[in-house]
This record gives sequence, C-alpha cells and structure tokens, in this order.
Amino acid sequence: MAGQKSELNDRWVVTEDGSAVDFTATLPPDPADMLKEIGARLDGVHRLTDARVAEAIEMVQAADLQGQDLVRELRTRFLASGTDTESSDHVRIWEVISRYSSQLASAYVALAQRFQTYAKGWVDAGDKLPMVVARAIRATSSRMTWQRMGYRPVDADIWQTLSQLLSYAEDKGLLSAQVLVYEDKSTFQREFVKPLMLTMSAVDNLPPVEVDIAASVIAYFAERFELQSYPTQSCYFMVNVDQWTPAARYRSGEPVRLGSRFFGPGDAISEIEKLSARLAEGAHSANQIKLHEFADIETVVGVLAHLERHWTNTRPERREVRRDSLSEIAVILGFGEIVNSIERKYLSVKDDEEEEFETWAVENESEGGYGTVLPAERGKKLHVGELIAIRTPGSCVWGVGVIRRLLAVQDVARRYVGIQMLARGIQVVQLMNAETSERMGTGLLLPSHVGDSAGKRDINLLLPAGGFSPDFNVEMWVYDKRYLLEPQIALETGDDFVVARFGVQA
Repeated sequence: MAGQKSELNDRWVVTEDGSAVDFTATLPPDPADMLKEIGARLDGVHRLTDARVAEAIEMVQAADLQGQDLVRELRTRFLASGTDTESSDHVRIWEVISRYSSQLASAYVALAQRFQTYAKGWVDAGDKLPMVVARAIRATSSRMTWQRMGYRPVDADIWQTLSQLLSYAEDKGLLSAQVLVYEDKSTFQREFVKPLMLTMSAVDNLPPVEVDIAASVIAYFAERFELQSYPTQSCYFMVNVDQWTPAARYRSGEPVRLGSRFFGPGDAISEIEKLSARLAEGAHSANQIKLHEFADIETVVGVLAHLERHWTNTRPERREVRRDSLSEIAVILGFGEIVNSIERKYLSVKDDEEEEFETWAVENESEGGYGTVLPAERGKKLHVGELIAIRTPGSCVWGVGVIRRLLAVQDVARRYVGIQMLARGIQVVQLMNAETSERMGTGLLLPSHVGDSAGKRDINLLLPAGGFSPDFNVEMWVYDKRYLLEPQIALETGDDFVVARFGVQA
C-alpha cells in the first residue's frame, strides 16, 4: 500500500488493515501522554511494510521531531524532582521516556534494516542512509542512558543493536565519515563510542542528575575518544561486536578475537583536568559544555573527577577488602526518620518486636560498608546519596552511612545496594547558636569508624540540610555537658542532610 500525503501540515496519514499512523491527529494535552502517543505512532510505522523507504523515513522523522521537545520538557521535570524516587510523577516520566527511547531506537533500526534488505525505494533514499544509521546509534545510546538513570541493567539487545550497527558502518566504509545527525555533525565512530564510555564510567554510583551530566560530558569529549581493533595504552576497554558482549576493561594477556574492538578516552583525561580547573576558577561556564541547566559547578566538577578516576588504564582499587556475608541489617532511611527514631528512644529498645525497622539481606561487607541485595521493587524507591542508619544483629548501637551504588542485577528481580559507612555509632546532640542562644535543633555526633580521630580536637556532626553555617559558633549539648564548636567545613551534602566538621574550643 502506498502512502499518501495529508494537506494538513504536510504530515502523513497512512492506514493498513484498519491501523492508522496519523500524524495529523490531535495529540493529548499532557506531555507524558503526548509522548506515549508519538511512541505508538512510531510502532505503527513498523506495520507499513509496503511503504517506500523514503516515506517510512519521513514518518519516523516527523514523530522524532514531535518527540524531541517533549523529551526535553519531561527530562527537566524528571531531573528537577531530584531523588524523590517515590514520586508518581518521577516514576511515570522515567517509564514514558524509557519506553519512547526504545521505540525511537527500534524505528531507526528498522529503517536501517530496510536498506539492508533492499526494500522498495531504497535506491531513491540512499542519500539518507548515513543519517538513519547515526540516529539509530544515538537513539540506542539515549535508551541506555535512561536505563542507567533508572539503575536498570543494560538490556542485552542494546549490545546486539550497537554491535550490528557498527559492523554495518564498517562494512560500508562509513566509520570515519562525517554525517549530519540532526543539526550537528558527527561520525559513526564518535556515536558508537559514547554509550561504551558511559558503560565504563560506573554511573551506578551517581544520582540521576549526575548520570545526565556524565552523558553530556561524554558527548563533549567524544571526538577525543579512540576506537580500533587492538589494545594500546589509550585503548584499554573492549567490546566484541561478533558476540554482542557488554563493554568491559581489557585484561593484559587476554586473546584478541576477530570481533574485538578496543576503545578508550584518548587524551580526554588530561582535558578533563584542564576543564575542571577552568570551571573551578570561573574561567569556563557550564553552558559551554551544554550543561546550562546545572548551576551547581561543584557538582559538575565532582562528576568530572569521577569520570577521570574510572577512565584511567588501571581499575580503581577498593579501599577495604570485602568479605562474603549471609547476615541481615536493620535500617532506617532519611535524616528525619533517623532523628525521630532516636528521639522516640527506639534505639534503646531491647525487644525487637516493638521496633519497626526494615531488614535488608547483606551479601558482602567490609570495614567501610555493606553490599546488600533487595527485591527490585523495593530498590526502585532508593537513590544514590540517600542517608541510612544501620544496626547489625545482636547490637543496640546504630551507625550511619550513605547509599553509594545502585545496580539492578541481571535477573532483574533484585537490586544491589552499596552502602558506605560514615560512622559506626551515633549520639544525639542538641545545638544552639552560640551568639544568639537560638535553638538550632537536633544533630548527630559521628564518631570515626576508622579510628583516625583519637586525640584530635575536631568532630563531625550530621545535621539537617541547610544546618551548617560558617558564620557563627555553635553550642553543643551532649551527656549534659556543653561544648563550644567552631565551624570548619561541610564535608558532604545530601538532599536532607549535611556532614560538617567543627573544631572543639578549649
């Protein structure tokens, strides 16, 4: 069946067996519903097997154009919701964009396959082949990014798609060719390496907004990345395009197979150092690396440091040895709940039946923290950077830590949660402004869990977000004793807490 043009907005209306792909139809008013409808239209293009290749390309492009502004709007809302993973809007936006990214990638991959199978009209549309393949890679890359922002495992078919598209570009001799993707020029090599570098960036350690920053930084440095058929000092990551395997770090001595492709950051690491310095000095603005939405330069610099650490040719070493464990821990989430539990004296209750804490299964542990595994549905409600109180079996002492890593294991039904301990043992303290005697509320005194604070006149306090100020001294009351504290530095800031260091005045 041939397509026919509508006179309205020059958009396509094509019907087959009662199913319509109607780009003149009115979209629903809600942006998320609009994007769902556009995704359905993309799915409809697959059914139009009799449409000429040029017609199918035009229909996919029309849907793509409609979807771009909606994705930007919804992405801004998603990132603005921060780490409120229990928000229905947060979850809905993630699901809608993730689904749409998959539909868009599938549509462009299907177009590329029409060229491979010499579908009707492929010769007339031959000049659009580079654009179609480049957009297929970019849409697949976007799909991967959204999976990482939701701490999901990368679907196996993503590796299959990327591998097949790379092989196709290589066979056609297009790997290094310049191509106009949208309004920007790129190369197939550059587009292919971007999702690979994201995979090697340990973004499961980052909250969604920092995953988004990492993806933007990777796009900024993409022209510096390298891709070749053999390992070198600057190409030490590997993927196998014949076996469709996930990207991994190459280990010296491993056999180099025919389908092996090696990639790496090239000279991007040295450029990251320079960019970090320029940003910190104010000589470079975030919008120059397409991060105009992020005013927090400190966060951007932190992400750059994270990428630099994980892009080096040696794997970052763990600080402590991990031990396998089959134990359980009791947990409380969030600064407010932790403090409330202390103030209700729950922490001194001996009878476990009277306590209402979650229990998590521990998979491994070290002096610095725990690796736990939860049902996936429970894990979806957590976020990297979330504050957590922990109590081990048989103990009445609570410590506090921060969730540093979230990763869906490959069986999908479980979620791995990595926790770094801040202190093993906490004590509630009351705080006052030393100058005005105004009560500042409750804080938590954090003893060091590594024994490095003995004999020092410094202490660390866990305070509510916004509770640290360098402008005035603080009175701390603990064990019916008064201590005068001088503010020094905020060590870490979360959504609902800040860890700050104070000097104890004689």
